[in-house]
Amino acid sequence: MKTDVCALLETNLDDVTPELLGHVQGLLMEAGALDVWITPILMKKGRPAQMLSVLVKEERLDEFALRICRETGSLGVRVRRIERRILDRSVETRETEFGPIRFKTGSSNGESVSGKPEYEDCVAAARRTGLPLKDLLKRLS
Repeated sequence: MKTDVCALLETNLDDVTPELLGHVQGLLMEAGALDVWITPILMKKGRPAQMLSVLVKEERLDEFALRICRETGSLGVRVRRIERRILDRSVETRETEFGPIRFKTGSSNGESVSGKPEYEDCVAAARRTGLPLKDLLKRLS
């Protein structure tokens, strides 16, 4: 497995609508975040809030911290540098009964460890064929 260092940026938000938060999540992913997730939390005095967590390449830390503050109105972002282990990744297109579907595969030392079809390709195939997505995914596994 490969090792790399990333930055985990987090901020607690108690004044952002769900619609805005969803929009921000999409923007951050489009901008190149490795992952973005939102966790419901309780802040002091029992106030409900959301914690926005954004995983980025370490060299893009400042860019994303500023973008988070601009988009959410947050006054600051916590930063943790983390090390992660990642599999070698490859994508191949396979011809299936539903048409061509891309599959992501993770491997280590040349051995396939995990793999799954690309979600967007499966959604498109389900729409094209009229088959429920859950059934299509089951048949591809």
